[in-house]
Amino acid sequence: MSATAWPENSLADFYQRQLLPTAFERLDQLDPSSSWKTAHFGWRGASGDRGRTSFQPWGFVDAGGGAHSWLSSFHGRLPMSAGEFLEAVDRLAQLLGLEDALDVQRVPPYELFAAYLQFRQDSLFETFLGLSQHGLASAAATATREALAERFGVDDAEIATWPLGVYPDPKELFARLRSTGFTADEISWSAVLGDQRLPGRLLVPWRDRWGRLSTVVARDLQSPATAPGRQLLLPAGTRAQVFGLDVALRAEGTPQPHVFVAEGLLEVVALQARGVRNVCSAGRVGAPLGDAFWLELGGSGVRQATLLLRQTAGRRDREFSAVSAAAALLPAPQVWAFPTRSDAIKELSGTKPLANVMAKRQPAFKIAAEYLVEQHAALDRQDTQLDLLKSAVAFDEQVRDPDRQLELESQFWPVIERALGEHWPRLRQVREWATNSLERRQDRAARVRLYQRVLSDLSILLEGLDVDGFEKRLREALGTTEAAATHQAAPLSVSGWEVIELKPVPPTPVNQAAARPLPKAPEPEPTPLPMPAASAPKKAEMPPPPVLASMPPMARSPRIMPRTISGEDIRFRAYCLWEKHGRPEGREVYFWAMAERELRGEASGLPASQTPPVLPGR
Repeated sequence: MSATAWPENSLADFYQRQLLPTAFERLDQLDPSSSWKTAHFGWRGASGDRGRTSFQPWGFVDAGGGAHSWLSSFHGRLPMSAGEFLEAVDRLAQLLGLEDALDVQRVPPYELFAAYLQFRQDSLFETFLGLSQHGLASAAATATREALAERFGVDDAEIATWPLGVYPDPKELFARLRSTGFTADEISWSAVLGDQRLPGRLLVPWRDRWGRLSTVVARDLQSPATAPGRQLLLPAGTRAQVFGLDVALRAEGTPQPHVFVAEGLLEVVALQARGVRNVCSAGRVGAPLGDAFWLELGGSGVRQATLLLRQTAGRRDREFSAVSAAAALLPAPQVWAFPTRSDAIKELSGTKPLANVMAKRQPAFKIAAEYLVEQHAALDRQDTQLDLLKSAVAFDEQVRDPDRQLELESQFWPVIERALGEHWPRLRQVREWATNSLERRQDRAARVRLYQRVLSDLSILLEGLDVDGFEKRLREALGTTEAAATHQAAPLSVSGWEVIELKPVPPTPVNQAAARPLPKAPEPEPTPLPMPAASAPKKAEMPPPPVLASMPPMARSPRIMPRTISGEDIRFRAYCLWEKHGRPEGREVYFWAMAERELRGEASGLPASQTPPVLPGR
């Protein structure tokens, strides 16, 4: 469900990513009567004798396990129609001062209906989790709490305050959902009652960065910790890549946040309960930290990440794999790690200050270099030395980037140099040759991409019978390729301006002689022209050339400033052209080029080129 792509500035986007997060941040001001206080996982409050907890922006759970949306307070129940939903969203936006961000009069009906259905689905899942959270504190879940308390060294009563749950009795769950106002079809479609093996299992809610439920993981505590739990994948969605990111981002609140990357879901919950809130995970123990994980972290604004991997046999392999994946991507955070001898999870779970633990971490490039050295232990042999250098160059080639070049030279290569010792001066030449070869390959790859782009443009223009555009693009391409071939001799350019470095020339006797002005040559005396005789006939003047009738006088047309053409304009025009020509398959590039050419002609005031009546190739 976190993968649901809402249109930007739509009602669903406003409700999920602006309204609810703002309400969650100002909960003590939104509902002062409940005396809300911040807690490790969110908020805790009290209303009379019934305690309340809010672990997510959707709403809160009372002491009886009942889930209540913030929109319920305006009608005393969940909104039962799209109109009530829109009215409640508008009133909540007014309370939070966000009424200018939403124009309720201009919400399209289909957008309102989609947002309302999504709200109903989210409300059903939160009601299900509220009942399961209440079940964790019941007597029937004593064995589950004791197992967690023994595993993490905490008190049994503390486990009941964690944002976990126990799958309830199916009949009780069905009755609770029906009494809340959900239909039998909604319950069936949600699949919360679809697996008879789930009752009694520990439930771990997995939320996206905005706190919206993505999926629910059901764990059997009797199985090994490394065994994957059963995931209750919610309909119409996929789970987020990072677990715990919603709490981690709320904990940081800085423009460039830092997060710890642990293994396992329960480890993240346990560390957050101990005050280390900026911690997240990729899922189960041993789960790979691949490209999707680092891209989601980097896209969320995370700029530094410290690995807290478990002390297992494959820890070093997982660290190296994670560092390689993160360093090869942008925007990916800068990665740190702990040496093998340090079990940072236990230290963070203990009483040591966080600063003492953080002081032990090392740059990830240094950890990667040490890993490569460990993989090539017998460095007294020449073939092993070359293998180590080959692996180091391959890692350098994979992650090298202008932003990371300094880190590689200061953190990675010094470790390799120390490991090779006296053999390094001889092998340095091999590394320099490999680096130069990499630069040559990168330059060649860039020129290949340039030629491919030129060929694509020329083929599109030729396919559209645009001969003038074809010749113009060909001339531009020839000039570009000549400049690329001689780019080393080109002057330095900054923001389109040529920078010419002027160096003073020291005066020398030769230069001084050259700079001395030369004497002027005497001007010749003007020779008087002979006067024509009186009887000489006057030479007739040549008449001006005749004006051809086929050449009309050139009129000065008014200058038209071209307007900006957006991608949306081109997309709409291309769609119209595609519809006009019968929706042919495989002609998207042709219609895109035709639409762009027509729009640019209209923007510059020139008539658009004639569209051929029959498509080429049809």
